[in-house]
Amino acid sequence: MRVPNAGQDLIERRIVREGKAIAETMLADFADPSGLQLSGLWRQLRTLGARFSALLRGAPIRS
Repeated sequence: MRVPNAGQDLIERRIVREGKAIAETMLADFADPSGLQLSGLWRQLRTLGARFSALLRGAPIRS
């Protein structure tokens, strides 16, 4: 992995390179939990909004 020289010493660039390699290894099999996807969040907000508007209208709230 290439680390550009931004004025650091060789040892500092090596530390950055090793840190990037460790991070890449740790995140290799990472997948976002399904509950944090935008589509799931949007669906939850829409349901909450529908329940709140029904509450304001005085309509019975379905679960």
